[in-house]
Amino acid sequence: MTRFITVGAALLFALAGCEKSAQRDQEKAAQAQREADEKVAEAQRESQTKITSAQLEANKKAVEAQNDFEKTRESYRHQMQSDFDKENEKIAKLEAKAATATGKTKADLDAKLQDIHTKRDAWRASMTSLDGATIETWDTAKQRTDKAWNDLKKAVDSAAGPLNM
Repeated sequence: MTRFITVGAALLFALAGCEKSAQRDQEKAAQAQREADEKVAEAQRESQTKITSAQLEANKKAVEAQNDFEKTRESYRHQMQSDFDKENEKIAKLEAKAATATGKTKADLDAKLQDIHTKRDAWRASMTSLDGATIETWDTAKQRTDKAWNDLKKAVDSAAGPLNM
């Protein structure tokens, strides 16, 4: 009987030891899971920080590009307006000549002035369209304005040339 008690006690201690071992294994697994969860959370925080930082940098660059574009557009508009003011003086002189001219000279000047006024209106319209131009549409809008300017300048120079203006 003692032998059964000793074997029974040994079995109880073995079972208790197995339970404690299983409990320790569960605790280790839970601790490993917590550590893994913490690492995942830290990696997600780092990732979000990097994404936010990159987005802020991209936004900063976009604002700088927009500011540069606006300066370029305003500088171009200012230069074109300055050039136009000079050209408009020539147009005023042509109009004054046409008012005092007679015969064929008057008829030629009137025809050329009509063309000049049409081209001037086209140039003004293209200048107005620059206000709505974006970075993406700037090149096209600028080319259109440059062409309208060149057309106007040629028409004025052509009309003014024979009159030595």
